[in-house]
Amino acid sequence: MPTSKFNASAFLNTAGTIYAASNDGFIDPQTTQDMLMELATSIAQDITGVSSAPEAPPPNKSILTRMEWAELNNTRCRSLTRFGKPDIERMISALRLPTPFFRTKSRSKIPIEIAFCIILARLATPHRLVDLEDIFGYPREVISETFNQLGSVIFDQWAKPLLTSWNDTLLTPSRLDLYASTIHSAGTPMDNIWGFMDVTYFIISRPGKYQEVAYTGYKHAHALKFNAVTTPDGLIAHCSLPVEGRRADAGVLAVSEFEKQMEEKAFGCGHHRRFVYSDPAYGLTDTIISASKKLPNLPVVSQLFYTRLSKSRVSVEWSFGKFKNLFGFLDYPRSQRLHLSPVGKWFLLGIFFTNLHTCLHSSVTSSFFCLNPPSLEEYLRL
Repeated sequence: MPTSKFNASAFLNTAGTIYAASNDGFIDPQTTQDMLMELATSIAQDITGVSSAPEAPPPNKSILTRMEWAELNNTRCRSLTRFGKPDIERMISALRLPTPFFRTKSRSKIPIEIAFCIILARLATPHRLVDLEDIFGYPREVISETFNQLGSVIFDQWAKPLLTSWNDTLLTPSRLDLYASTIHSAGTPMDNIWGFMDVTYFIISRPGKYQEVAYTGYKHAHALKFNAVTTPDGLIAHCSLPVEGRRADAGVLAVSEFEKQMEEKAFGCGHHRRFVYSDPAYGLTDTIISASKKLPNLPVVSQLFYTRLSKSRVSVEWSFGKFKNLFGFLDYPRSQRLHLSPVGKWFLLGIFFTNLHTCLHSSVTSSFFCLNPPSLEEYLRL
């Protein structure tokens, strides 16, 4: 019950003053009536504790306008996702994603084309969820759910099987022979190298715990490391699961067990051994040929040999350069928070989508070696 602030003595004094001024002719009858009405209104407010003035309306929550796939033009789509509309429709079909809607675990329903665009747009630039909310017209909770859940479906069904182990459909004996002859034709002095291997650093935000495990003195930053092999058609044929940043390159390879798989399967037609070329950190094994460390008084012929090999090996950097250009969110360390987000999964998704982009639009590496990548359907084993 509101407390009354009414003061009878003050009311009588004010009313008497108004009547006296009216009788003396200082104010006209109409003004007298208006002043008495204002006084009465003020008294009523004091007694009830309720103001007669209307309350200010609450600020309107912004109304989200949902993006419609049919209304999205190709230029805008490419700017947001790095892929055109025909590319996205083709990928959705090839990946056999549920159509026409993707349903989250909280039963939100979103058109599959828009859901796929949300994943690509999230990876393409360091957008905040509130930015994507304005772009796509869905609440940030739905956008976050869609990104994590549909992303997990693609990772589990496609990215992880194709990237983290030997891809039997892609890396066939005849394909390895094609890679080796292509690399040799590009000026490499050896005719039995099918790919180029290196470790890439994925810089992350400083973790809240186990910081020393993720810290790499080479980069002076916290990072995860991935072992990867690129081929002359521009594809990243293998990318391991993440390993803590403090491990040496050879240790990352050992954890991935990819060398064991190469020992069993890296053969061309006629069971001829095929090798990968790497930097000196990997050493020399039955499946790996490494670059030579800088040695004094190296013969000119040997210097030329290693120089020509190294010129070809730089293609592995081109592939990772394309990956970072396409998906800037993954090159933004402050968003990569270990123990809070599945950052390793995001990285492999980015590698997978980079390969799909290469299948659709080629790359600098494939142009350099004059070897076209497989079609999207061939890469996805269809």
